[in-house]
Amino acid sequence: MSDIEFVSHPAADYFPMMSEIDFDRLKDDIRLNGQVEPVLVFGNQIVDGRNRYKACKALGIEPRMASYGGDPEKITSYIISTSLHRGTLTDGQKAVIGAKIKPFYESHLKVKSNASDMAARAVNLPTKKVSSVIKIIEKGVPSVIAKLEAGKISVEDAIAIVGLEQDKQEKVLEIVSTFEKENESVIKEEVVSVCQKEEEKVAEKIGLIKDAEQVMLEELSNSVEAEIEEAASEDEKTRLADMKEERVAAAKRKTEEKVASMKEKVEETVKAKAHKVFAKIQDLQKKKTRQIKTAVKEIKADEVMLPEFIVYVEWIHRNGELNMAVKNSELVKEDEEFCYVKGVGGKKVPKFAVLEKVDSKDFAVELCAKAEGLGDQHKESNEEAYLTMEQQFLSEFKKMASDAIS
Repeated sequence: MSDIEFVSHPAADYFPMMSEIDFDRLKDDIRLNGQVEPVLVFGNQIVDGRNRYKACKALGIEPRMASYGGDPEKITSYIISTSLHRGTLTDGQKAVIGAKIKPFYESHLKVKSNASDMAARAVNLPTKKVSSVIKIIEKGVPSVIAKLEAGKISVEDAIAIVGLEQDKQEKVLEIVSTFEKENESVIKEEVVSVCQKEEEKVAEKIGLIKDAEQVMLEELSNSVEAEIEEAASEDEKTRLADMKEERVAAAKRKTEEKVASMKEKVEETVKAKAHKVFAKIQDLQKKKTRQIKTAVKEIKADEVMLPEFIVYVEWIHRNGELNMAVKNSELVKEDEEFCYVKGVGGKKVPKFAVLEKVDSKDFAVELCAKAEGLGDQHKESNEEAYLTMEQQFLSEFKKMASDAIS
C-alpha cells in the first residue's frame, strides 16, 4: 500500500460520512465488484471519495486514486457542488451543512447578510431552518449536534432538546441512545441479512454459470479441433481455427451478459427490500421523536415542581452598621452558585444566603415574619465579623424554620 496517509479536505468534512449500515454495504460492493470510482485527491487531501478510501483501507485493498485537475482556488466550491446532490441526506443533515458552509459564503460575498440565504439555497432548504440549526449549534451540547449531523434526530427534535439546560440535554440523549440500541440493531441486522442472502444467491448462480461455460468451452474446443483435423486443406484449417476463436469469444460474451443481467436483478431485489426496511426506519424515527417529546416534557415538569419561593437573607450597610434583612422572592431558576429570583434585571441570590425553599408564598411570608427579630440581634459595626454573624444567623434561623415546619 502507498505510504502516503490521505486526510479529508476541510470542505469535505462539511458533509457527514456514511451510516454504519451504508458503509457495510459499500464494503460488500467493493469486495464483490471492485472499486468502480477512483478517490479524487489534491496533494494528500481527499476531495471526493472519503468513504471509498476508508472502505478500501478496511478491506486491505490499495485504493485507486485520481488527481483533482481543476482550479485549486475552486476546490471548496467543487466539493459543495458535487457532494450536495449525492446520496440521501435528511433535512437535518442538510441544515447542518448549510450552517457549516455559511462562513464560506460570508468570505466570498460583499453583503455578509446574504450568506444565510445563499447557504440555505445551496442545501435547498428555507433560510429559517438553517438559522435554527445555527442556534442549535450555539446552545446544544456536542452530542446533540452529532446526532443531528448523523441524521439520527430531526431539526425539530434538536430544537426541543436544546430548550433545556445542557445537563438536562444529556439526560434526553441518554434516553435516545438507549432507544436506538434497542431498536436500530434489529434493523441493521435485517439490512445486512438481506444483502448477504442476495449476494450469496448471485455468487452461487454466477459460479454455476461459469462452470457451465467452462464445460461448454471445452466441448466447443474439442469439437472444433476434431473438425480441424478432418479438414482437407490448410486454408480450411485456418478458417476453422479463426472460427473457433470467434465462437469462444461469443460464448464468453454471452456468459458475461448473463452475469451482468443477474447482478442487475439482484440490485433491484435489494433495492425493493431496502425500501421496506427504509419504511421501518422512518417509523422508528417517528417513535424516537415521540420519545424525545415525552422526555423533554417530563424534565420540564420536574423543573416546575421545584420549590417556587426562597427565603433569604440580605446584608445592608446603614449608618455605618451592617444590618440583616430577611426577604422572600419567587424562584425562577438556579445553578451551582446562585438562585435567580423574579424581579427587575433577574436578581441573583448567593446560595449561602438562601435559608429555605418553600412551595408557598404564604409560608415564605410567614417565615420572614418570624425571622424579623433575628436581624436586630445580629447587628455588627464592621465586616470582619461577617462570617461569624452569618453562621450564627443561619443556625438560629434553621432551628426556627425547623420548628415552624414541624
